[in-house]
Amino acid sequence: MTEQEIIQGCRKQDRHSQQALYDKYSPKMFGVCKRYLKNHEDAEDVLVEGLFKAMSKIDMFKGAGSFEGWIRRIVVNEALMHLRKNNNFKMTVEISNIEIQSFITIQDELEALKLYIQLEQMRLRNSFSFEMILDNHLNTEIYEIPPMLIQPFVENSIWHGLNHLEHGGKVTIQIQKEGESLKCIIEDNGIGRVESAKIKSAKKVKRKSMGMNITTERMEIINNIYDTKNEIKIEDLYDDNHNATGTRVTLNIPL
Repeated sequence: MTEQEIIQGCRKQDRHSQQALYDKYSPKMFGVCKRYLKNHEDAEDVLVEGLFKAMSKIDMFKGAGSFEGWIRRIVVNEALMHLRKNNNFKMTVEISNIEIQSFITIQDELEALKLYIQLEQMRLRNSFSFEMILDNHLNTEIYEIPPMLIQPFVENSIWHGLNHLEHGGKVTIQIQKEGESLKCIIEDNGIGRVESAKIKSAKKVKRKSMGMNITTERMEIINNIYDTKNEIKIEDLYDDNHNATGTRVTLNIPL
């Protein structure tokens, strides 16, 4: 059954089409749930609620963007609602099982990223803001990239840079097209890597940036596939008095 047949059948409340939708998308959507919820049973509950809403509101899908991305946004919203209801704002992100061959539109990637940042804002009681600056000439609904390449670096900015600020924190994500690549700059005004490492050492924190390590490895795979030499550049930012003013990460993703 094709995707379009599934959509049309679900609009008619056809049971076989609904089953086909569940069989086709539940494995991937369960993976999305597990990135937000540590508890297996909670993830299953959110999956069921999310897919139920997708089926019941399928008339709202107008064909803009990918159907899978539309379902993903519903499921992520369900996860956010579950966390908000249970006052649990700790984020768990596991990206090691994402296949490098899978692609989503830039629009879907950025919308999922916005939801993630909103979750972290709740966890940190809105102690920081964020801004996304997009190239006006970039059609985010057409171009596709591997999923979850940007999010680990934003997570790192929040966890290690902005997490120690009581207020006034900000992370900026700038997206622009340069030739055949997507240039992404993630910049924060946090305490910087050096000070963060000192705090981490003093508190004997063992949390590692697994997401960044995995993303770096995935970028190497992408370079091999596309015969590119894209690198991830991380810069420590300082003012004129050499006081840390944040961190900037620049990555280029082949389009």
